[in-house]
Amino acid sequence: MIRAILFDLSDVLVVGLTGIEARLQAYLPYPGDEILRQLRSDAMLDFLLGYCSEEEYLGRVKHDYGWELSIDQIKAIIRQHFKTAIPGAGEIVASLAKDYPLYLLSDHGREWARYIEAEHTFLGLFTRRFYSFDLHLRKNNPEAYREVLRQTGVPAAECLFIDDRPGFLAAAGQVGLAGILFEAGDQLRSKLGEYSIAMR
Repeated sequence: MIRAILFDLSDVLVVGLTGIEARLQAYLPYPGDEILRQLRSDAMLDFLLGYCSEEEYLGRVKHDYGWELSIDQIKAIIRQHFKTAIPGAGEIVASLAKDYPLYLLSDHGREWARYIEAEHTFLGLFTRRFYSFDLHLRKNNPEAYREVLRQTGVPAAECLFIDDRPGFLAAAGQVGLAGILFEAGDQLRSKLGEYSIAMR
């Protein structure tokens, strides 16, 4: 029986970096897919794992790819992008929090996560929030899920994981977590019903 629910953050509850290329294209001489590739370079991995600050990460991107935007301009564009919640996310979380402890596991940088938490107050309904910058582990590593289960004391068989990426669901499955591949709010409500989890 499911007794706890573990959520991803980006593109499940709040928009992730996908789509930000449309905002940045007006300022950069690159196509959108190249902008995303540059943002997701090795510098981002250090940022997500907590080994450098946002300032250092964006400075490396600027230096490596010749971005003429200032770091403050890039930060402002990123934060404007992160203001958007996934439709229905707040309502789903509020409903589930009435009956289940909710946990969050996200690959995110420290400054971005803190901004998103302040902007989207429904995230305060989570019992605990875990991030790659604190764990020094990304969600492609099964050890990230083992660590969350260890710290929460929730048995893997009693925890359901919700994510929008099959690879992360597969990593979670290696430690015994059942998973739902998120597509949209209505689809998630239907899938939760398959685990006898009802919205109210």
